Amino acid sequence: MDVSEQESIQARSAELDEWLKHDPDLETHETDMALHGLYSEVVNYALLAGERAMTRGDTAAAMDLLETALHAREQVFKTPHGPFGFRTLQYIDPFLLEDAAIAGRADLIDRAIALEQANSDAHTDNGGHYDARIAVQMKARESIPHLQSIRDAAEREPGIRQVDLLAHCPGTDRKTVSYLVDQLAALGILATEKIGNRVHVWPAGHADAPTGDRLRQTVRDFLREPDAEGSNVPPWCFHPEQSLKWAQQVLHLMETSLANPERGTTPIPQPTDFRTSTLLAYDAEGHLCSIMEDPDEMVVWGHIGGETMRRILDRHLQASGARPRRRERWLGAEVRHTHLERVSRTVRRYGREQVVWQLREAEAETVWTVPVTVLNAPGKPPRRGPTDDQIIWLAKQGR
Repeated sequence: MDVSEQESIQARSAELDEWLKHDPDLETHETDMALHGLYSEVVNYALLAGERAMTRGDTAAAMDLLETALHAREQVFKTPHGPFGFRTLQYIDPFLLEDAAIAGRADLIDRAIALEQANSDAHTDNGGHYDARIAVQMKARESIPHLQSIRDAAEREPGIRQVDLLAHCPGTDRKTVSYLVDQLAALGILATEKIGNRVHVWPAGHADAPTGDRLRQTVRDFLREPDAEGSNVPPWCFHPEQSLKWAQQVLHLMETSLANPERGTTPIPQPTDFRTSTLLAYDAEGHLCSIMEDPDEMVVWGHIGGETMRRILDRHLQASGARPRRRERWLGAEVRHTHLERVSRTVRRYGREQVVWQLREAEAETVWTVPVTVLNAPGKPPRRGPTDDQIIWLAKQGR
């Protein structure tokens, strides 16, 4: 380990110690991180699905999806500020804000600006990084009247020269007008044709609008479809709508559990007890899934089919780059249905003793248990003595 790695570990340890002085509830922190991951997934899936909706001409659906993404970002910022600084938020791609401008949704752009400003305030040493983002967002907001003026002018004067649109957009320049026209044309709202050395503009669908070879092609790079599922593009990019439904499904389970006033006292296992999941909601096909190592075990909330469980496992092995021996252990595991119960236990975490809820496999189904589907990879002996494993299995209880 080099000096920089040692210094990084020491700094992180000191940061954690400082945080623990204010809030020693590590279970809450782990839950917050799990929620952060799910909200981040919702943002990614909703933004991509929104762009696709806009491309189809479904502006209303696109704006609903942008609002979904913004809401998820707002929820991330409401989570407690943990030691690992996970208030840092994804950037809302300018294309989506341009879509909001085209739709005249200044309210959505204002929400994006407010979040970016809050992010900037929380990271004062950002070197102007967030100011640059806000400037881009402000530019999108300022384009709203110009976009509408361009569309109105094209309706009044079909075939108007692009250069003449400048007179309808006071306070801007030719380059900006050209860019806005290209965005409207790329979304199929306008049609353009170059006649001589001038670009002319029509409303899309107008009787005199250019078609075929006459139509000037404009493409937004963000809208280009991935070439194939075997490429380096994340697989969820091919199915953002389905991925969004899956992420919202898992998030609903977590949020419902958090809203339960008896969550901290009930002996019935809660979805928030599944805190160590490393899988995206897409990879887990919308199931609440917890994967642990040493020993390898995968647990899914509810009873699901073996084929689905194997697909989830395969995605995990691919994403983790599992070595042949570990992959062999996993593939030798059998899918089984069982039930879990909750027990309180004192464990030592991060150098501190805490009384926490721990999950334990039940001998039989009762009103206090929940059904789960399990893969316990063979090849490692059960640990002996006290354990802080998230789940204690009957084999480790000597039963």
